[in-house]
Amino acid sequence: MARSSDGFVGGFLLAALMVPMSASVALAAPSAERRVQVVGQVVDVAGRPVASALVSLRGSVGLVVTDAQGKFALDQPAGGGGMLVISAPGFVTREMEGSAGGRIVLEAVPVYEAAFGTPARDVGLPAAEAPVQAFPTRLSVGLAVRQWAVLRDGEGVRPARAVTGTSLNLLDAGGQVRLGQFLVGLSTSRVKTKIDVGGLLVQPEPQPSVEETVVSLSAGPVFGDAAFEWSPSLVWTGLYTQVSNAGTPWTGTALDFAQNRQGLGLALDAGTVLFGATLRAGVGYVPLQSVSMPSAPYGVSDFRPVSLQATLALPLQPSLELELFTVRRFAASPALSEAVQDYRLGVAYRPDRGGR
Repeated sequence: MARSSDGFVGGFLLAALMVPMSASVALAAPSAERRVQVVGQVVDVAGRPVASALVSLRGSVGLVVTDAQGKFALDQPAGGGGMLVISAPGFVTREMEGSAGGRIVLEAVPVYEAAFGTPARDVGLPAAEAPVQAFPTRLSVGLAVRQWAVLRDGEGVRPARAVTGTSLNLLDAGGQVRLGQFLVGLSTSRVKTKIDVGGLLVQPEPQPSVEETVVSLSAGPVFGDAAFEWSPSLVWTGLYTQVSNAGTPWTGTALDFAQNRQGLGLALDAGTVLFGATLRAGVGYVPLQSVSMPSAPYGVSDFRPVSLQATLALPLQPSLELELFTVRRFAASPALSEAVQDYRLGVAYRPDRGGR
């Protein structure tokens, strides 16, 4: 009986001790599972809603996306203590206390960082998985050889090569800035060459020379995937020509006189990266163009230039590329047609590759 009594008493004491402990566990469990909701709105510095921004709790796999008004609602443990991470393309990622909400302001990425950033850095992908960038931010300069041929078509004139020239002193420079999926380019070239007018003379050979400057400005979006990019763009082109003996007709064509051509056109470029080399090709057309020839005694119909171009860029150093470039330009009017072929060898600087 003594043993039974002792066993009963011991069991009673153990049960009495476990009841408060069980109650404590039961009361603690709901508290650990309780969560609160953080509600807020993501805007830019101008107060405009930032749609499709990602909001997450650091260390958690869950995230939410802001709606068209920049609003979001995110659950988090009632105790708080976590950090909210807010990110969106084109904005600096921001972190703040998890219990915070309300109006959250994101600052835009600086222009230079957006222009020089690489896709891998922007979206956090390994370089091997980042989209190809056939149209990066770059600055280029080079020397070129130009072949120039002008045909005169008119009554009593046999359609034949009338004016020819080859120049070795063509200076070509330019560059482009890429802002996310948008590309802005500027290029200029200048050439001065003596030309041969044999076969189309109306007076003794004057041994003329022609100086030509071309300026081109383009802007357009970039589309593509992991293997290929293409870019349609709007292009403005200005072509300015001076001749050594302007005012003295020697061929009976518009080439005898100083002239300015300005036009607005369209271009389509495509590119890819293959074995480390970048290949680009494109076509351009200028349907809207005006021609000014203030010193000429006669007018000339508007030209409709078409250009074809191709570029091969080979890496030299992390931030330098060797560029081989060729462009062929055709232009025509009822009385005159011309063909210009340039071959350029140059170097290009890519700031986004400087740290690789």
